Amino acid sequence: MHQPHPNPRFIAVLEHEKKHIERQKELGVFKFGLKYLFFPRFRFQEELLAIKEGMKYLKRKNLAFDTDRSAMFLSSWLYLWMVTYARAKKELDKAWESIG
Repeated sequence: MHQPHPNPRFIAVLEHEKKHIERQKELGVFKFGLKYLFFPRFRFQEELLAIKEGMKYLKRKNLAFDTDRSAMFLSSWLYLWMVTYARAKKELDKAWESIG
């Protein structure tokens, strides 16, 4: 169903996923997939790139981004424990503050 004013948080998720698609096109889907699966540092950097795209959209809409919640997800089994909570939180806070 088409809504004239979609939820901005859903749009932020679409911006996030769009960035993943762009990166897959740049690197090639196969190479991206292998690196994403087997290299936690690569996986974390790719997620940060994508998250920043969603953050930019939310900032433009004057909405908050929950760095605590996102850090919990990034440091969990959902992302194969790619990073500690403390590091994820630090990087997400830094990213949020850097977006003007």
